[in-house]
Amino acid sequence: MRRTLELIFRHGVIIAALLIIPIVTALAFVWAQPRQYEGTATLWALQRYSVIGATGPEADLNSTPASTQVTALTELLQAHSFDLAVAKQTDLASTFDAATRADPRKLNDAIEHELSTKVIPTAVGYNLFQITYDNKSPKIAQQVVAAVVGEFEAQATSFSIAEAKQLIQAYQGQLLQAKQAASEATRVAANYAASHPGAQAFTDPAYSQLLQQAQAAQTNADALQANINQLQSQLATVGNGTGGLYSIVDAPNVDSKPVSRAKGFLLGGGIGLAVGLLVTTLLLVALMRRDRSIYSSEDLRRLIQLPITLELTELPSDVAAAVAAPAQPALLERIQARR
Repeated sequence: MRRTLELIFRHGVIIAALLIIPIVTALAFVWAQPRQYEGTATLWALQRYSVIGATGPEADLNSTPASTQVTALTELLQAHSFDLAVAKQTDLASTFDAATRADPRKLNDAIEHELSTKVIPTAVGYNLFQITYDNKSPKIAQQVVAAVVGEFEAQATSFSIAEAKQLIQAYQGQLLQAKQAASEATRVAANYAASHPGAQAFTDPAYSQLLQQAQAAQTNADALQANINQLQSQLATVGNGTGGLYSIVDAPNVDSKPVSRAKGFLLGGGIGLAVGLLVTTLLLVALMRRDRSIYSSEDLRRLIQLPITLELTELPSDVAAAVAAPAQPALLERIQARR
């Protein structure tokens, strides 16, 4: 600790500069950035976001309706197709430099990064949630928020019912086979009854078994039809415009004043301080590894390889010179350097 403190005080100006320069640089960078305008929309979640599956609507019952929709929108914003669909409804592409706009792949990647990182959905209540986005152009900020609101309704609903549509297709294939099996079982039972006049279910075990098989086949077909009817009914009630998932409380709008730079200054100052501390730490480590000053008897023993018979806490410079000069010139230089 003593060695470290002495190094800090000995190189105080350099260390202070290494701490201050990154902070000032980061703050200057934040100040040089164009002012940002925040677009905001406030929505009211009418229900939990759910996916229609084999057991009906499946949702996270431990979360609020607003939280489930925020989670769904956050995941959609990471999807390339969703971001591009939003960008096509806005002038967002015009905000990138000419080199990026000239390369379609780079432009798509830039759009995806912009929307996936800067569009922020946040649950602010049990049903209430907000969508915010900052841009240097207030017009584009409003366009992006409006496009996200509309595209979320369309794509979230399509994903919600996608599994149900696949289930209906699978059930319809099974239903066709079940109806054929029921028809065949009924035909076999009828043929048996025609070839055995007077056959009764309670007196003829073979006839009874055929009737049971026909009934089981028909019950299976009826169950599949009931599943299809239930899924189709649920599909009909999901995503009917903005009345499906949410209703718009506050339409997308932009504040007339730009966003305060306070948050940016705080973040920039924190990053600058972290960089300064890292550089300072590396400097101190390098200085400590190069420091050959004598602070204790152990340091001296490693240098001269001789036994120490006497240790004085204070030794005048002239006495130290007289003692050290004849035998250890290098030792004298280190003692003088320490003083």
